[in-house]
Amino acid sequence: MSPSAATALNERLFVILVRPESLENIGLVARAMKNTGFRHLRVVGRKRAEIASPRTAIHAKEIIRAASFFPDLAPATGDLDVVFASTAKQRKNFSVLPLEEAVVKMLSFSSEVKIGLLFGNERTGLTSAELAVSNFRWSIPQASRQPSYNLAAAVLITLFELFRRGEMGTVLFPSNSSLKPTGSKKGTKMGQVLNSHDSAIGPPGTEKEKIGPSHFSSAFSDWETPLPRGEQEGCIRLILEKLERRGFIHPTNKRHTSQMVRDLLGRLAMTDRDRKLLLAMFSHAGRDAEGV
Repeated sequence: MSPSAATALNERLFVILVRPESLENIGLVARAMKNTGFRHLRVVGRKRAEIASPRTAIHAKEIIRAASFFPDLAPATGDLDVVFASTAKQRKNFSVLPLEEAVVKMLSFSSEVKIGLLFGNERTGLTSAELAVSNFRWSIPQASRQPSYNLAAAVLITLFELFRRGEMGTVLFPSNSSLKPTGSKKGTKMGQVLNSHDSAIGPPGTEKEKIGPSHFSSAFSDWETPLPRGEQEGCIRLILEKLERRGFIHPTNKRHTSQMVRDLLGRLAMTDRDRKLLLAMFSHAGRDAEGV
């Protein structure tokens, strides 16, 4: 990885294993992190003594020793700004990005943003309640629906994609992607599109954007940093309570509608400005409804 962009990502990206069962998988995750240059590991639902030294953490036991352990998911994500969750299947009430677009999204945040990557239990994956803690969901393409990727394999594939793009200093934006930077002109902060004389052409259906470390970090430096995930969650809970009081959410639709609202508001990666606007809107709408 390049020193200026990728090292900064290493310092602010956290791999979070939720209720992992296999000690071998935990060790292999640590090894995958060491291979790709990432070092922050958080484990939910297991105790440090239970996974003191997996044999599979070859040359990566320092990652296990430095790992943080949490009894549940909320404190493991509360201090992060944006949380991505891995899922092997499409979810009815949550939007799911393909890995390629998820990685582009991860790299689109400024260097101040702390990012969490959630990976679920080997057998059951992440529950709907655990997915609701995230801002974005992603899945890794595979040839068949079953079996899903092994936990350690899913971590390695995801981190390698981040490592690869950081190493090249490029992000490949799919031609149909909604995540491509817009409004880039000659002389703007975002790098210009490379042509065949500048570099090798990217895979079919992609445009190769030159966003070397200095270009990339400056291109997004004016964006507001999202609130810590715990504060985003507090705002979402207030909005859900207001919707329930007004009858928009009721017992027959509560689970379905609450998940859809969480998905919508989560994808904002809510800033302080967003929170103020949302709470003002819902408070004003509530007063108007009460006056009717």
